[in-house]
Amino acid sequence: MTLRPLAVFALLATLACAPACGSDPAPAGTDTATGADTTATADSVGDTAIQPDSSGDTSSADAATDASPTVQPALPPAKPPGALVVLTYNVMCSFCVNSEHMDWEQKWLNRVPWLRDVFVRLDADLMGIQELQATLPTKTGKPEAEELFGDNSPWAYAYHHATPTNADDHDYPDALVAWKKDRFDKLEQGEFWLSPTPDVPLSWGLAGKAQFARLVLWVKLHDKVANRDLYFASTHFDNNAPSQEKSSPIALERLGPLTKNAPLIVTGDFNSKPVSKAYALLVAGQENVSPPWQDTFVAAKTWSMVHNQPAPPAYDPESRIDHIFVVGPKATVAWWGIDFWRYGAKFQAPSDHDGAIVSYIELP
Repeated sequence: MTLRPLAVFALLATLACAPACGSDPAPAGTDTATGADTTATADSVGDTAIQPDSSGDTSSADAATDASPTVQPALPPAKPPGALVVLTYNVMCSFCVNSEHMDWEQKWLNRVPWLRDVFVRLDADLMGIQELQATLPTKTGKPEAEELFGDNSPWAYAYHHATPTNADDHDYPDALVAWKKDRFDKLEQGEFWLSPTPDVPLSWGLAGKAQFARLVLWVKLHDKVANRDLYFASTHFDNNAPSQEKSSPIALERLGPLTKNAPLIVTGDFNSKPVSKAYALLVAGQENVSPPWQDTFVAAKTWSMVHNQPAPPAYDPESRIDHIFVVGPKATVAWWGIDFWRYGAKFQAPSDHDGAIVSYIELP
């Protein structure tokens, strides 16, 4: 089906966004395949009150004070000089409702300062962000990307913008890319859709499924520190099977040729665990089409959890569906991490995904 500006968003909001947004992990780490609780976090504290909306601009420093003051936080290691700090995060759409966690903070403007704090704490050079929207009206009247990054953000960003001549098209930042302004200059930008028609915004059209049209958005950047060019991309594979394994070949075919000119880093919510066919297709690559996609978790010299909780939360990395890949040259990955920082009166996560994923990447 064609993705129409308000009709689809209204439909999916009515459906509580559970099958459509692709946010598989619930705040407390629920495995949606089995219903088992796989991540023991501090999200569920028995307080069913929802915090009031606040349209004010809360700074990163203010958000950080929500952390538990009595806990010694687990912090990221120091990054190697010149390494790229790459982050991917599904920030949970503003109109999503998680019916299994109604006591959890879901209001977008309450979560904005928390999300900003994640970006600042992890000091990301490159970010792939999923599940923002720009079509539904917001309380501030701004697109969510502008609300999230603010007027004085150190990051520039890009996402799909509507084609003025196409009434069915709309601004669609579900696959947004951001980069540090002081390190990178943008040279080019491109996109394609994960659908039977990669140049037209359609979904896979699975019968009986409420679906978004999914896309890959990429930019070519000049790294002023390393004096080199690179490609950076973000995507959000649909969560309805078998859309994932249908999307992988398109991603290989469209992104593979870029690696002839410069290295490529791809981030996103792939809705694909390491045991999935979609993941296997990506890491294998395809002869004469695309080099293998190097998973930074697999390549990492070490990995750890970043958190401000009394004890490290339970986490099984084999359940991960958010990935950072390097395509082209074999990169050195000094560290892979997942951020379990918690905020607010109920000590909760900014999103329904486990946490932001981050990697320290050194390109040859």
